[in-house]
Amino acid sequence: MKIKSEQEYLKIKKQVEEIEKERAKVRKELQEQGADENFIRLAEYACGAFYDEFKAQLREYEKVVAGQFEKDTVPLHQLGSHLVKLRIWKGISQSELAKRLGVSQPQISKDERFDYQGISIEKANRILQALGIEKLTVIPGKSVQTIGAKDEMAATNEKKAI
Repeated sequence: MKIKSEQEYLKIKKQVEEIEKERAKVRKELQEQGADENFIRLAEYACGAFYDEFKAQLREYEKVVAGQFEKDTVPLHQLGSHLVKLRIWKGISQSELAKRLGVSQPQISKDERFDYQGISIEKANRILQALGIEKLTVIPGKSVQTIGAKDEMAATNEKKAI
């Protein structure tokens, strides 16, 4: 989840609108010059390479706000981003969550930026309580390995136990 606040949502939405205006302007100019459709599409893409990514981020945020995601069950490896989604869905700002937890807003922002990486069960439980979530089922998810970890040990050539 890339967008974590209403302010970020509005900023990206404005960027998308500006890209759309620029793309429309380029399309019109190229059509008037007699350019073919493939060239026009390429030029539109060049106007905003991040356009599709921004649009996807907006759609994801809008779905979360509308509650269009699995709220009651989450794979363990997605717990952090799920806590962010729950906060957004509940309409609670980072500042309000910080007040409820007795921490600073910059701390919440930092935690969310890294999707609560390495969060303890106790902290997750405090956040869920602050959000008014009474039940959340956490299920086993993908096994996450350290970046650069190898499946074999170099010295012995034996398989590592996972």
